[in-house]
Amino acid sequence: MNYKKLTRFVLLLPTLLIATVIFAKETLPNPVVLANNSQLKWTPCWFNIPTAKTVNCAYFFPADGQNIKLKLPVVVIKNSRLFPPTSPVLYLAGGPGYPTGLTAEDMKWWWDWVNTQQWPGDLVLFDQRGTGLGKPTLNCPAVTAKIRTLLAQPLRQEELFEQLKPVLKQCYSRLQKQGIDLALYTTPTNSHDAMELMKLLGETKKWNIYGVSYGTRIALDLIRRYPQQIRSVILDSVYPPEKQELLELPFLYDSAFNRFLQGCKANLNCTRSFPQLETALFSMLKQLRNKPVTLTVTDFTTDRKVKVALTEQNLADVIFYALYQTEFISQLPAALVAMQQGKYELIKPMVEEYVYILMDTDSSEGVYWSVECHDSDNQVSLETFLANLAKFPRVKDLVDSAWHNWYCHQWPVESAADSFRQPVSSEIPTLLLAGSYDPITPPLWTKTVAQRFNNGYFFEFPDIGHGVIDGNECASTLVRNFLRHPYHKPEESCLNQLKGIEFQTE
Repeated sequence: MNYKKLTRFVLLLPTLLIATVIFAKETLPNPVVLANNSQLKWTPCWFNIPTAKTVNCAYFFPADGQNIKLKLPVVVIKNSRLFPPTSPVLYLAGGPGYPTGLTAEDMKWWWDWVNTQQWPGDLVLFDQRGTGLGKPTLNCPAVTAKIRTLLAQPLRQEELFEQLKPVLKQCYSRLQKQGIDLALYTTPTNSHDAMELMKLLGETKKWNIYGVSYGTRIALDLIRRYPQQIRSVILDSVYPPEKQELLELPFLYDSAFNRFLQGCKANLNCTRSFPQLETALFSMLKQLRNKPVTLTVTDFTTDRKVKVALTEQNLADVIFYALYQTEFISQLPAALVAMQQGKYELIKPMVEEYVYILMDTDSSEGVYWSVECHDSDNQVSLETFLANLAKFPRVKDLVDSAWHNWYCHQWPVESAADSFRQPVSSEIPTLLLAGSYDPITPPLWTKTVAQRFNNGYFFEFPDIGHGVIDGNECASTLVRNFLRHPYHKPEESCLNQLKGIEFQTE
């Protein structure tokens, strides 16, 4: 879950010994076909493979997408460790609408990731419907282009949405005219794809599932509907199906601000250096509500300078996204206090990250809106929203127009059955990971889900925002040990040694 996307890859390009692997057509295994005609066709990989790796590539063709030629890329990275392998791990990426990262350039990141994680089984990656290298794509480039033209304008949220509404409607109409059935892009269809892919890759195997962010929602649906195929589950930054984005917005902003402020209060250096941090935060929001500031920053999607109007809402979103990353969390108190003094250099890198998120063209807006509007109750009334908003008065000015600006009003799709939005419980051994500063899937959600899993192990990391396993070596150790012995709680001494965020004081 995110506003435009939930997770993204920061590509690390280590020097690797690369060998191009080209399979002769006759060496490829035969296609695998299920009774409903869903099938897996092996293909030569479209990227270079390190000499030490064994990798197989395929395309998955779900049966219900044959009319629109639905095709999803699959990459199987074979376990090359000396210790005995466990069952394979199916990786469910975040989003919805964000690619797993299977381009030739992105695969360089995966080699480093696999070497770092050292999971004891094969790793299976695939792009979910409408994302990445999958076909067809549901991107809406005109929306991103329109946002780019509005960056420098100090618009209120309702004004911004009025500008975007026609472009959103145009994207919806275009996809409809292309014959794309948006009802095929939901969490249940994603989990069904995952189930069929596991069958196609090994009918008799029981699988390990790793889901991060939105991928945890797919994993929870798999647990509910297809438990017989699952050996164990890792849920990293949990997005439960009972949480609806629109109704949770007030809580998410309030919770993010509160965790940030409490984190500083609990740190002696931060408290001494910034004793009035809460005042600085809310006074800057109020100041920008009345008088926005224009900053010049770099748009890293084009490497060009752009002007950004820093409004109350934009600053709130800059802070929100800054809490995803440990580096930004540590700098945020100093940046906010400096802003009070008219100094904006410390906040600029966080504004640039915010602009990158808005301008990134890798995510599929059509998938995001289709999935979220399906999973939510799109008949939520204004009265229900306002009743929920009333519980969080300090963020009222930030989200009081959210119901009117809700994209689902312009993106009509059928809503999920009420049964989909019921909490999931299970006996399947499950490792649940949360970052203390996570603004978008707060640790309370993960902890609450863990309480319904009789063989669930919950761990919270004090120095992490969103996406635990990519930000902490201790998390990688816990996952490795869990995959080897899923019915035993992983030894957690490394977690006890973590000290939390080291805030910068100048």
